Amino acid sequence: MRLADAIALAARIGGHAPPRLRLPVPLLRVLAPAGRLIGQPGLGEIISASAGVTYWATADKARAELGFAPRDLETGLREVLGGPR
Repeated sequence: MRLADAIALAARIGGHAPPRLRLPVPLLRVLAPAGRLIGQPGLGEIISASAGVTYWATADKARAELGFAPRDLETGLREVLGGPR
């Protein structure tokens, strides 16, 4: 699932509209030093580490070897965010 889709899902579960504003990475890099002012001194590092990165993973090995039974993202977000089940 793309991050934007997960944010939209979380907003829907929480009964809110998803954010309308999407900040481009170059602008975030310029604003990163201001992270100290909002209590996020490592914001530049987070942006650098995650910009343009795609993570592909499955739980297949954990299922096979450990009996892992993950829930889907919507179910997990409902449990975490307290939305209706």
